[in-house]
Amino acid sequence: MPVAENTAAPAAAPNSNVGVLDPTQWLPFLRESNLEIGKPKIFISRYNLNERLFVGYQSDSGKRILFRSQSFLGIGTSGQVLHFDPAQGKVVELVGRSKNTDEKGKRVRDVSVGGIDIRNAMTSIKEKLSQASEKEQQLKQFATSDAGIALLDGVVALYAALDGENKDASTAKLLAPFG
Repeated sequence: MPVAENTAAPAAAPNSNVGVLDPTQWLPFLRESNLEIGKPKIFISRYNLNERLFVGYQSDSGKRILFRSQSFLGIGTSGQVLHFDPAQGKVVELVGRSKNTDEKGKRVRDVSVGGIDIRNAMTSIKEKLSQASEKEQQLKQFATSDAGIALLDGVVALYAALDGENKDASTAKLLAPFG
């Protein structure tokens, strides 16, 4: 059936899985975890070099996490993933720079995921050191927790939602800490 030339193109259907996060409301956003179970959704606040990356994610279980990163000219990009831990009653890092120090008291160059230094854990597992099975168990436990599942699903949702969103190649650096 021919289409009339004056027929308007159908309006794009809004994606109900994408929302907007007011950057001033990030703390209430994280605290409201588990209110909307069964409705995974990404909440985009910022994605540009000037204002940085600031994106929330709500998992299928209702667990909410917040991705944020910043690029420093000539230095690199730092990233962090936060969530509200009801056991501690506060917002804590899921992913960020390790807080551990070496024998000289300098911060180790490692990434902490769920409280586990990933490079250290992978080295222990690869070299089958005595603490390897404990670290492997901790990683498995984290990966199956609400926060771990939200993180794993959230990274995929983050990349899918922002793919093609900003054509500036330097802005893509803001995603690098999560890939």
